[in-house]
Amino acid sequence: MLFTLKMLHVLALFALLLSSFRKNLLLRPWQISNASAQALRRWDKLSAAAAGVALLTGLAMLFGYAKPTSYYTAQPMFWLKMALFFSASAWIIATKMFFRKAAAASQPAAVPTHVRWALRYDFVGLVLMAAIGYALAHGLKWGLA
Repeated sequence: MLFTLKMLHVLALFALLLSSFRKNLLLRPWQISNASAQALRRWDKLSAAAAGVALLTGLAMLFGYAKPTSYYTAQPMFWLKMALFFSASAWIIATKMFFRKAAAASQPAAVPTHVRWALRYDFVGLVLMAAIGYALAHGLKWGLA
């Protein structure tokens, strides 16, 4: 059971990284076409599903299928990982309105600066979450607790 949870968690993280990277590539031009905006929405749906899987498998491991809960909750890096997850998720939710409007527009849509920065933050946050998760899973404590 633990192996399955870990694999689902890692696969979800991989899907999150892939979709975030792809969304960043699609937003490289200053204006995006309707087709690119629709592709953005598809990648966004993949990332939403993967975030749900990552959250559920992470909670399952936290509350009984991996190390004791107290191991994780005593680690400041665990809380940093949670803060990154929820702040990146909030930024991504803030981009959804742009994706929806751009996909419905008949003209190319200008990409707002905050949408670019939100997706960059998402990608960097995911990379940091992966590094922190790997370290926590392998017992690295950064000299804390």
